Amino acid sequence: MPEFELYRLGRVVRMNFRDASSGLDGPPQVTFVCAQYVGDTRRGIVALTLAGVTSVTIPQLTPSFFLGELEISDVLRDQLEGVRYRVADHGMSHFEVLCKAVSIRWYDEDPYFA
Repeated sequence: MPEFELYRLGRVVRMNFRDASSGLDGPPQVTFVCAQYVGDTRRGIVALTLAGVTSVTIPQLTPSFFLGELEISDVLRDQLEGVRYRVADHGMSHFEVLCKAVSIRWYDEDPYFA
């Protein structure tokens, strides 16, 4: 698990999708969700890669959205086919992804605009 709190995420600065038609076999993948992070002693960008996505719910984009209380839950016991994790924001954004795998990376600045 990361050395920072996922409930301190902020504005989503980037979200990309890649589906099976991009030449890859298997279910779609949310390639990454990058959100600002402001902690007591750290600032940066948190990037989540969500693989084997079976369901995505995103909030209305007006023009952006924020992650307030992101939680990653192991839902293997729920016996949802092909799903291991539920990544959901329990704040006001209604963001949720059901997927097979999750990876989290930390960047001191946005890796795609640096």
